[in-house]
Amino acid sequence: MEAEAVRVEVPLHITGFFRPYFSEDPLKTGSTGAGLVVIPGLLCELRRSNGYKLFYNGVETRIPPVEEIARSFNMMIDIRSNVPLGAGYGASGASALAVSLALKGILGGSELDAARRAHVAEVKNMTGLGDVTAIFCGEQLAIRTKPGAPGVGKVVAIRPSGNIWIVTSDLGVMSTRKMLESMGGKIEIYGKDAMDKFMENPSLESFFCLSREFSERIGFMRGELVEKLKSIEKNVIGLTVKKGVLLAAVDDGDLSEVIPNMRKIFGSVHLFRLGGMRRC
Repeated sequence: MEAEAVRVEVPLHITGFFRPYFSEDPLKTGSTGAGLVVIPGLLCELRRSNGYKLFYNGVETRIPPVEEIARSFNMMIDIRSNVPLGAGYGASGASALAVSLALKGILGGSELDAARRAHVAEVKNMTGLGDVTAIFCGEQLAIRTKPGAPGVGKVVAIRPSGNIWIVTSDLGVMSTRKMLESMGGKIEIYGKDAMDKFMENPSLESFFCLSREFSERIGFMRGELVEKLKSIEKNVIGLTVKKGVLLAAVDDGDLSEVIPNMRKIFGSVHLFRLGGMRRC
């Protein structure tokens, strides 16, 4: 790396529903499903150091797929984002992708090779199954029609019309490993059902409708949370919950109603636009 620092910015990815696929080959392991690729995502900066150090929003931390890729290098990695790790924003996959792309000059190969490296690191550490592929290959409403790493899996993108914002609130954290261990059977059944129905009529509206149904069926949305959402529903295109993320699609004209309401009920509010890298 010739420059003093290397900076890479990548989007985030919030899955609405998915079905996992496992193979002995990590390049073929992944998921089908649909999710939103959103910006701003995260910014990664790499600098030479006396040893390996990783910071996320200024706090030294561990992100297993990043360690898988970069721990053997004398690098200080500084990742900045508006969202927490482990909530459901695909931040671990985005971090692994950003770091792998930033190290491309050392590790060699193409951007596609770097993206595959990030996907394999995620799969090995069970921190994600489809985020890297959705971010690198998709954009906006990204539909993963074939599981696998970038260049192996397939992604179809839909660009919804209108002046749409994605508004989120943080509800908590849950590791992907724990989610799959505790909900894997339901995710397999209801993820397939949601995907089959979605492919009959793929749109932003059906994405949110089926994502909410998926969320309720596997247990992300229930009881008190459903009651709290009633005051928001009338002003949104659709809403759902993925792990610890409440996400809603909102027309520009309704933002002034939705943001104060979500902030009052849930505290944190993040604003995104639909985006993506669309590199394969």
